[in-house]
This record gives sequence, C-alpha cells and structure tokens, in this order.
Amino acid sequence: MSTAQAMDIDESSILDISDPSCLLPVIDCEDTAVAIMDRIAWERLVKMRDKFAEALSYAEDHSLVSSIKNIYQKLPPPFQARLLMSMEFGEWTSRFDYWRDTKKTSEYDTESDKASYFLSALFEIVTRELSLYRLEVLGEVDDHLLFCRAGSLWSALGDINAKRNSSGSWEILKTSCIGGGISVDFDSPFAQFFEARSGVLSQKMMAHSDDEKQLVVEKLERALTMIDKVEPIYGVFIRNFVRRVIVRKSVQSLDPLNPIPSEYASEHVPRQPGGIRLLNFHLPEVGLSTCMETLLHEATHNFLAAWECIFESFTSKNQDYRPISFWSGRAIPNSSFMHAIFVYFGCHRLFTLHRESLVADGFHSGDPEFDNVERRLKTFAAGFLLDQNLGDQFLQSGKSISKQLIDVVTGMQLCMKEFYGLQTADARGY
Repeated sequence: MSTAQAMDIDESSILDISDPSCLLPVIDCEDTAVAIMDRIAWERLVKMRDKFAEALSYAEDHSLVSSIKNIYQKLPPPFQARLLMSMEFGEWTSRFDYWRDTKKTSEYDTESDKASYFLSALFEIVTRELSLYRLEVLGEVDDHLLFCRAGSLWSALGDINAKRNSSGSWEILKTSCIGGGISVDFDSPFAQFFEARSGVLSQKMMAHSDDEKQLVVEKLERALTMIDKVEPIYGVFIRNFVRRVIVRKSVQSLDPLNPIPSEYASEHVPRQPGGIRLLNFHLPEVGLSTCMETLLHEATHNFLAAWECIFESFTSKNQDYRPISFWSGRAIPNSSFMHAIFVYFGCHRLFTLHRESLVADGFHSGDPEFDNVERRLKTFAAGFLLDQNLGDQFLQSGKSISKQLIDVVTGMQLCMKEFYGLQTADARGY
C-alpha cells in the first residue's frame, strides 16, 4: 500500500503543488511523482525569474540596471534558465533579499553604496554568462574576455570553465559530471570559498590529485547508477534537484587508530539551490551505500527548499525553538526537524530496495556493503518507531505548521510502523 493510499489522499488532487501533501508522493515514488517534480522545478524557475525582476525594479533608477537587463536579454532562453537555476544566482538573490528587507548598512556604507555593490555583483554574473555563451556556442571572444585579467571564468552553474591557455587564447573546458548533467566541482571559486558556519567549507582545503578527482566522480556515478537501478524515480529526483556537487578534501586519510566518520560529511544550504557539498569523499571508507544515501539525502533537502522557495517555509526560521531529533538526540530547529523526517523516510525506502537488490545479487550478512545497509536502515527507522507522535514534537514559535503538513508527517510515521509490524491499518487512531 502506498503512503498516499494509507492516508486516504486523493492522488488526483496532489498535482496542486501549493498543498504540501504533494511532497509525499514524490518521496514515496507514486505515479504522480515525476509530474509533481516537473511542476515544482518549473515554478521554482519562474520564482527566480520574478526575483530577478523584483531586484532590478527595486533599484530601477541605478545606472547599472539597464545594462544588466540588456546583457541578460542577449542570452538565449536556455542560458537565461541556466543562470536563474544556479547556486550562484540563488545566493545572490538570498543576500540581496536580506539586505533589502533589513536595510543593513555599515557606518561606512550608505544604502546607495550597498545597492551598487549588489548590482555590480549581478552585472558581473550576467556578463560572465554572456561571454561564456558566446565563446562556447558562437566561438567568439568578446570584450569582457579580451580585457579579463583572470586566467579562468566559471559559469554560474559550475559546469563550464573558460581558461586562457599558454598562448593567450581562451578555450572552454567542461567540468566532470555525473548523471548526464550534474557538475562535480573541485576547483571553482565556490569550491575554494571559506565559510565559517559550514561543516564542509570551514575545513582546510587540500588539493585533490587527478586520480582522487576521478575516484570521487566514479563513486558518485556508480551510486547514481545504482539508484537508477533500484528506484528510477529517485534517479530523476536527484537530477531534477541537484545541479552542482562541490567537493572538498581536508585530510589525506583517516587516522587508523582513531577513524572518525565525521571526517567525511555532506551538507546543503537553502541559499544555494541545486548545490550540495561533500567533504573527503576520496576516502576509501566512503563506499557505495554512503554515496547513494548522500545523493538522495541532499537532493531531498534541495527538493523541500524548492517548494519552500515557491510558497513559504514549513515552519518559523526562529532558531530558539528546537525539538529533540528522534534520530540524533540533538536539539535542532523546527525547520531542520521537518526536513529530517522527509529525508529519513526517503532514505529508508531507498535502502530497503537496495537491500533487496543486494540479496538478489548474492550479497549477505558479513559483506561490508550489505552490513552497512542493514545498519543504516535501523538508523533511518529508529525515529519513526518511538511511541511519541512526530507531528506533536514541533515547538510553536509564532507560526503554526499547516494541518496538511502535520498529516503528511503523521502518515509517514504510520506507514513506517506498519512496515515494521508495530501498528496495523485498522489501529491507526486518526
């Protein structure tokens, strides 16, 4: 029985993506999943286009605005879409929105100065995209490249890198990719950035060798291929909501006397849509199932963040109200707790299918891959199997969570308990 059926959801109505109930059939890989994904991806693109227009309208009297508009309009629609769906543009809009809404200026900067900074950054992004389009598609070197002092330019999506060669000419280099279109970025300015609050980008940066880069790409490609095999909809899901994988190396190897799993990690930040960050995935300890889990885990965050971008956040962003996570035992914000429920439900479904695939291929207990899948399944399930209702755990912080969303959370917990025989369909109690 599907989760939607267990919850008595009318599946014909869930194509109304403004209702958060539409999120569950995607995580649960229902027949409507691809159609819902497509609509959310499209509406998010429209939302980012609107944000672009709003930003220029807000500062329409600034001298840079007309130049930005002209340059953007010279990009063909597919290249406009590439820019709008990129991590780099998403981060720009996030920072612009924050400044506009709070009017934060320092004692040294006026509001006009601040607008100039933001518009100059946007001007550089769209100018760079136009130059890369002309070089890659038309074979032209425009004035921006002619006068560029940098030795390389990266696309906002991180999949194209223009480099000046030893003779002074510009050439296009494609970055490594997985799944036919997800760029794997080891070297761009984004990949080299230091971010103090990041669990990945706050780590020291060591250069990957060429062999290590190839190894990471092969691991991720193999993981995505396996996901395609055990649940093709999750493969589509990941390709829809992950566009760029940033990889950092901070250690050469784990200390054999003190192997700390946290030496490899992953994360997603909502202000960088379509992006995920990986730490030390060159390590041999990072195996197939870990890569599979990571791709689905971070894609789910991106998917949920896309819906929140279109409509509104699930919960208040107030960090002071923190329920205890049923999985980690840590106090985390309401928003993180909500995301975690979807993430672990999806990962449990994926690993259940992966375990079946391993058994069919002759793997059994004692094999490291099989044993890791078994361990992770127990972890994913644990938070759903406690006596407390997940929907009752959110701490109120001025914004109530919609009944539809609470019903979805309750339904996921119910189905997990039914899966493990802890509750029957006739004893749901709601």
